[in-house]
Amino acid sequence: METGLFDLRGWEYTHDNLNNVCGVLGLKWDKENDTLALNISNIEKVAVDKITKRVILSVAHRIFDPLGFVCPISLGPKILLQEAWAAKIGWDEEVNESIKKRFLVWIKELTKLSEVKIPRCMLGVKQSETDVEVSLHTFVDASKLAYAVVIFLRIQKGWDVQLRFVQAKTKVTPAKKGDTGNSISIPRLELLAATIGARLTRHILNAMDFKIDKVFYWSDSSTVITWINREDNWSVFVANRIKEIRNISEVKQWRHIPGNMNPADLPSRGCTVDQLLESRWWEGPDWLKKNEESWPNFPDQNIDETEVLSELKRSKIQNSALIALASSDRENMFSRYSSFSKATKVMGWIKRFIFNCENSALRREENFLTAKECREAERSLLKMIQREKFNGVTDEKIKELMPFMDCDGVIRTRSGRISKEPRRLDL
Repeated sequence: METGLFDLRGWEYTHDNLNNVCGVLGLKWDKENDTLALNISNIEKVAVDKITKRVILSVAHRIFDPLGFVCPISLGPKILLQEAWAAKIGWDEEVNESIKKRFLVWIKELTKLSEVKIPRCMLGVKQSETDVEVSLHTFVDASKLAYAVVIFLRIQKGWDVQLRFVQAKTKVTPAKKGDTGNSISIPRLELLAATIGARLTRHILNAMDFKIDKVFYWSDSSTVITWINREDNWSVFVANRIKEIRNISEVKQWRHIPGNMNPADLPSRGCTVDQLLESRWWEGPDWLKKNEESWPNFPDQNIDETEVLSELKRSKIQNSALIALASSDRENMFSRYSSFSKATKVMGWIKRFIFNCENSALRREENFLTAKECREAERSLLKMIQREKFNGVTDEKIKELMPFMDCDGVIRTRSGRISKEPRRLDL
C-alpha cells in the first residue's frame, strides 16, 4: 500500500482486542467470530402511521443485503407491493386491511434478523494441498409467488467437508396487469430460475480468485432438465433461455433433485424470520456434506411429456395438425371439388401455407402458385391416391403393369412395347 502511495487508515482485523463489531461494506463484521450480519439499526427506528405503497417500498429498501442471505424475508414486501399494484392503489393511498396487517407483522419480526450470521471467510484452506477439492453448487426453484437461486461453496479436505454460503437472489413472479393470480406457468418460472442461476454462477466464477474444481446445477423440475438436455424446435420463450443456459453452462452439470431437498425452495416461497432462524438455511443442506455417492441421483426421473412437448414451436404443432387433418379428410378430397385441376390448386395452397409457417418472413411466398408448386401438389395428390388404392408396387392389381417407384415416390409403369416383353392385361 505504501509503495502505491496509499495512506492506509482505519485498519481493522480479527482479534485486535478493540471494538469487536465494525461496519464493512454496509454489513456488520464480528471480528471475534469472523462473521457477517445485517445492519438493522435503521430498521429498528421505523415508525409508520399510514401504510402506503411508498412506505412499503421505503422500508423494504432499508434491508441492505447484497449477498441475499435473508432474501426469503425480503421477498415479503415485494409480494405485498405486487398485490397493491394489482389492486390499483395509489402511491400515497393507504393500502387495504389485508396488506396492512401482513406488513405490520413483517416489520415486527425484522429486529430478529441480527441473529442471522454467516462466516466471512469463504475458502479457509490452501488449494496447494493435494487433498482439497472445491465445488460450486447452484440450486434453483420457483413457485407461484417467486423464483430463486442460492449458491453454496463446498470445500472438502480429506474427510472434512465445509459448506459456505456464497450468494442468493429472488425475483417476484411476473404477473399480468391487474391480476397477480394469472401469471406464467410453473415450468416457465422454473426455467427463469435456471436462467438466473446460470447467470449468477458465471458472475461468481469470474469474480473468484481461486480455482473451482467442479460446478453443479440442481433443479427439482424434470421438465426444465429435459428441455436443457433435448435439442428440439422449442417455442421462442424456451428456446432463447435454453440457448443462454447452454452457452454459459454444460448440459452434464445439470442434475435433478427432489423438492424437499432443494434449499432454493425457501427463498422461492418466502418465510417468517422465526422459520428462517429455525431452518438455518444459510448453512446449506446436510446431504451436501456427505460423499458424492450419497447425493440425490435420479437419471430416470418421471418426465411429464405433455408438459415438455407443450413448448414445441407453435408452427410445428399447427403443421402437424394440418397434415393430420388433410390425411383424415382425403376421402372427400375429390368429391368436394369439381375437377382434378381445382383439387391440385387447393393442395398447392395447403403446401404453400405449410412452407410459410416453417420459414421466416423473408422466405415466405405471397404471389400466385408457381408451376413448380403445382407440379409438387399434383405429385402429392397422386401419391395420396396410390396409397389408398394400391399396396405398393407389389399390389396384385397392378403387377401385370410392371410397376416401379420413381425418385419422387410416385408409382409408375413400364409398357410392353418399351420392355419388349408382350404382356396380357385382364381389364
